[in-house]
Formats: sequence, C-alpha cells, structure tokens
Amino acid sequence: MGVLWFLFVILAAGKALELKNQQYHQMPQLFQLDDYEKCLANGRGAFCLGSFNLVAPPNNRLFNVIQKISEERYNFNHTRIHRGYCVSSRCSDVEEVSLRRKFVKCVKNITQTHHGFDAKLSSLDYCKTSKTPPSRPIDGLDVAFIYFSGLILLMNVIGTIYDFARNPDHKPNRYLITWSLVESWKRLANSYESGNPRLTSLNPINGIKFSGSVLEWPS
Repeated sequence: MGVLWFLFVILAAGKALELKNQQYHQMPQLFQLDDYEKCLANGRGAFCLGSFNLVAPPNNRLFNVIQKISEERYNFNHTRIHRGYCVSSRCSDVEEVSLRRKFVKCVKNITQTHHGFDAKLSSLDYCKTSKTPPSRPIDGLDVAFIYFSGLILLMNVIGTIYDFARNPDHKPNRYLITWSLVESWKRLANSYESGNPRLTSLNPINGIKFSGSVLEWPS
C-alpha cells in the first residue's frame, strides 16, 4: 500500500511539473532582443529598447498563471516584458512615421498575435538609428570631475571679485587672494629680479595655476 501511495505522489508531482512547464512556455518571453549591431550596420537601420506591462481581459487563465509565478519571491516579474527590436526590419509592416510609435505598435501587435495580451509601454530606454551619434553614459568619475571643476571655477570667481573690490591699501585676505586670476597673472609675470630668488622658483607653479584657472573659465 505504501509503495502504491508513493508511486501516486510521484506521478502527481510529475504531472503538475509538466503542466507548469507547459504554462511557462506559453508565457511571453521576458526578454526579446534583436542583434543591435547588425541592425544599425544597415544604413537605414533603427533600433528601439523598452519595457512593457502586459494587459489581459478579466479572468484570463494564462495571465493569472503569469501573475502567480511573478508573485513568487525569487521569480522575475513576468507581467513586465522587455523588448529590443530592430524596428527597421522586424516592424517593417507597421505604418508609423515616429520610431517610438512604430516600436510600441509593433510590440503590441506581436504580443496580441502570439499570446492574446495587450502590451502597454512602461518605459522607453531609447530609439537609435545608424545616424545617431554615439553616446557614453555619465558615471561617478564624470560627476566628481564636474563638481571639482565647478568648485575651482567658483573659487576663481570669488577670488577675482574680491581682488577687484578690496581696498588696495589694506592687507588682502591670503586665502581669497590666492584664487584671484589677476593676482595669479601678476605673480606669473613678475620675474622677481630684485626680490627673493625663492619666489622665482615658484613661477612654474604660478603658471600652472593660472593656466588651469583660465581653462576652467567658461568661454
């Protein structure tokens, strides 16, 4: 009796697993990407990348399965699909002038035809053609450099304004005057022929400081 019960459990589990696999393969693919480089190698190539939310009629059995699978802790959200299409080839039958609208309509048509679901655009990452100039995303180092350059420029502005506005008869603030472009130029141009020879050795540093300040100054 125990052996028969064990065999029954094994058969039931196998049947359930088979049913689950069958339902899983009926679901729309989570990711579907065309060859980006091959697409844009064509002179008229156009490629779009975006995410879509699946929309189904009420009580749709397959959609209920998709929602149930997506709710499991370690599963992907299969109610949101991600598509990267070579719009110029895959969507050539869609009559739209706008690449964005053509891409959206193409995804809707394919999803509706193969799965009976509607697809609503959630986010559009980009649409590019072979003529789109290449771009590089801004990373943390770029942001740090921008802030650093902005800080130097701000100090140059403050120091230079202070230099023009201060009373020449009074001793300047050594921290502010250091950032003045005018003062840096004076120190660079002064040869210190009759002065302290140690200051002459600082000319290269003053030159670098002045040149750097000029480069930071917006044209």
